[in-house]
Amino acid sequence: MHLTLTIFFGIFACVCWGDSTQKDLSGFDPSTDIISEKYEAGSYLIYDCVEKHWVCVMENFYQECYQKREADIAEKRPVLSCAPIGAFPVKKSCFQRQQYLTTHHHGSRFCIHQDFKEKQIKFIR
Repeated sequence: MHLTLTIFFGIFACVCWGDSTQKDLSGFDPSTDIISEKYEAGSYLIYDCVEKHWVCVMENFYQECYQKREADIAEKRPVLSCAPIGAFPVKKSCFQRQQYLTTHHHGSRFCIHQDFKEKQIKFIR
């Protein structure tokens, strides 16, 4: 009897106290969209060449990445700091592309300056 009541109240508590609010994957939600000290989640996909990971960010971080990349190219740095990949209509579609690129292990050749790509080829013997 105790076990039955415990299970019933456990399930009842989960249903009543569970988070019933809808998550908006297109708008900004501060409780979930501040993903690090460096980024806030959004619908713009970039690749962070320094930390070596894909991330969906807000437009201002995407523009910052684009400007950093242009400065790195102008300064002829062999390894660029980041790569702005593209914009998506909503965060969910960006997350789906991020997941696809992560699971299919796409390379990071876009982090190397175009003039240095031939110099970066490693020969295997």
